[in-house]
Amino acid sequence: MVVASVGAGVIHFAVAPAHFGEYWLFGAFFLAAGLFQVGTAVLMQINLSPSLVATICVVNGLIVMIWLASRTAGLPVGPHAFTAEEIAAADATSTALEVLIVAGGVLLLTTTRKEMNASHVKWFARDRRSYER
Repeated sequence: MVVASVGAGVIHFAVAPAHFGEYWLFGAFFLAAGLFQVGTAVLMQINLSPSLVATICVVNGLIVMIWLASRTAGLPVGPHAFTAEEIAAADATSTALEVLIVAGGVLLLTTTRKEMNASHVKWFARDRRSYER
């Protein structure tokens, strides 16, 4: 989740200047999204709490929904309101990372610590046996 969040945030920072040139609200959105994603990546390293994970899932889910709207019906604001945008590599990559963030967060929120520890032990034991051969 951390790497995906940093990746999506960096993409948002990279495209923010171009979006500021198109419409100030778009640029502000991309800047805010990047700050949120990079900031929460740092926070995940400090204290990964269920409330933080839930917030990360909700916000990234909303970003994905805004992207879907912008690529299908178009957004209701801006100089080209209700005009669908084309899909580009950067936005598709960012959205894929955001979907991974949400999926990882849901997995964390729905898996108990005991289940996670058991699966890691099984994985480690299987991996260790393969190296011993």
